[in-house]
Amino acid sequence: MINPENTFYSIKSLIGGIADEVSSQLTPVSYGVKASENAVKIDCPQLGMQFYPEKISANVLRKLAKDASTYLGDKATEALITVPAYFNNSQRQATQDAGKNA
Repeated sequence: MINPENTFYSIKSLIGGIADEVSSQLTPVSYGVKASENAVKIDCPQLGMQFYPEKISANVLRKLAKDASTYLGDKATEALITVPAYFNNSQRQATQDAGKNA
């Protein structure tokens, strides 16, 4: 990666999580993650801001919908988003919220 501190990946594994739930996913990433008892935030040094994983996921979904619409020549209005079986209710809800925000 050219800019590892500002390149976000594996966001879905952090979505809707809290410190105890995502601690095993924090080590392998190159960007800053602030996990608390209430939420997880992703640090973006380039912008000097922090983002919730739901916000990043919504932006990714928005881009995918735009690309699909361009490819199909028609507006994409629906999508099927899957969640891993091991997700808990808060992670499922956060994924659903990201889809609605997109």
